[in-house]
Amino acid sequence: MYRDPKKHQIPEQQLAKSKLCPKKKGKVAIINHDWLTSEYQQVMMAGLFQASNMASVDKLRILHLGTGAGVLPMFLKSQMASLNLVEKLVTIDNNQDMITVAKNYFGFDPDGQILESLQDDGYEYVMKN
Repeated sequence: MYRDPKKHQIPEQQLAKSKLCPKKKGKVAIINHDWLTSEYQQVMMAGLFQASNMASVDKLRILHLGTGAGVLPMFLKSQMASLNLVEKLVTIDNNQDMITVAKNYFGFDPDGQILESLQDDGYEYVMKN
């Protein structure tokens, strides 16, 4: 997605940093966490919303194993936290380099309040918590 920086205030974490991103005159590429472009991620969300006990829970505590590019956790934060449906979203990755790439190139921005990112072994984290 592209925006004109003269017309829109664009947060730093939303600016696409890849040098491979196509250029458009007078516009900058941004990362939009308000929608999912991958069918794989869309199906995962469909499964989440079909969980029968979601209607009986006030606020969700979500554990996301494998941060990847951080797109799915940022989407969940964007969509569900704005509706006050999430108490806490924790994403775990055993590779600090993946977390760094997600932050530097894909707009992954854990705020530490609703969205927390940890470098840990997923199995060990589940067993501890």
